[in-house]
Amino acid sequence: MNTILAAAYHHHEAGRSVIAVNRDKRPYHEGWNRYFTAPQTEDELKKEFSNGSDGIALILYPSCRYAVLDFDGPHAEAAWNSTGIALPDTARIRTRSGGKHEYFFMPENAPSF
Repeated sequence: MNTILAAAYHHHEAGRSVIAVNRDKRPYHEGWNRYFTAPQTEDELKKEFSNGSDGIALILYPSCRYAVLDFDGPHAEAAWNSTGIALPDTARIRTRSGGKHEYFFMPENAPSF
């Protein structure tokens, strides 16, 4: 089993839905947004990755308890700061756009949409 498929199965076994994405991080298939509210079956996972993949994308909250804020470029942080909402320290990475992703684990009682 290749590394990408192994990672997809790891997330699936932990109850998280994943989709196959290309090098530009675009989904290979339409309809992936259904996994925000419905769990992904193993057959759906197999079909999703049946033609290979350049990477995986994790379907985030409320599908699972992970949430990510994506700050695209320097203007995004200034826009967030204008809200007056302080974010807790968390894991973060810099992105190719010059922005960053900040990762959060949502509490069990967090509201969903």
